Amino acid sequence: MDTVIGCEGSNKVLLTFRFEHCSFMMAYLLDSKEARNVKNKFDYLERTVGTIVFASSFSVILTDRGGEFRDPFALDRGQDNLVRTSVYYCTPMCSWQKPHCKKNQEYIRKVYPKGTSFDSYSQSDINKLMIHINSTPRKSLGGLSPMMLAKLTLPHELLDYFGLYEMPAGRITLTPALLKNQIHCAPLFRRIHRNTMLAPVLSFLYTSYKISVHILAWFPNHSDQNFPNK
Repeated sequence: MDTVIGCEGSNKVLLTFRFEHCSFMMAYLLDSKEARNVKNKFDYLERTVGTIVFASSFSVILTDRGGEFRDPFALDRGQDNLVRTSVYYCTPMCSWQKPHCKKNQEYIRKVYPKGTSFDSYSQSDINKLMIHINSTPRKSLGGLSPMMLAKLTLPHELLDYFGLYEMPAGRITLTPALLKNQIHCAPLFRRIHRNTMLAPVLSFLYTSYKISVHILAWFPNHSDQNFPNK
């Protein structure tokens, strides 16, 4: 388990899970990188798929000692104080103990380069990203995709509820073109915003841009079928 942060000054982050046996990754938007948001997401997932499915899917979780994971007991126990998982930490300064988690996140950065904010995205956008990432065949899996193996080894409730399915190879897109409404937080823009009288104008322009992005997303030319393929 890990988090992927956006650019400086943004709020939303991604909470990611990687299933070791099949390289399958799931990601969920958090409003901010705080321990309470991680716990709330655990509670939500447990309510959604049920305690038994949650416990069988996330029986053991390995993560780092980031502040967002500082309360393992709150994560371990869920509804009715039942044990739903066991959270363990890597040794301090030993991120190599979960190298595949970091490697898997490189797929996220192909679509969301560093310097990108997650603030304008929804969970449905992230689910779409996970579909494309998990449908990509891996040499380490003998040419199979994580999604293929996940369908054989993970509870179907976990995949079905979040609408995760196998994307045909010819339609997989792992570039920023997959999700076009990217917002990059330029340090220069932020300094101007904080330190000059232009702040109200820039705030208005920034808000207008985000609104226009959501409006354009409804037009047909933004549908899946028109995204460029590799």
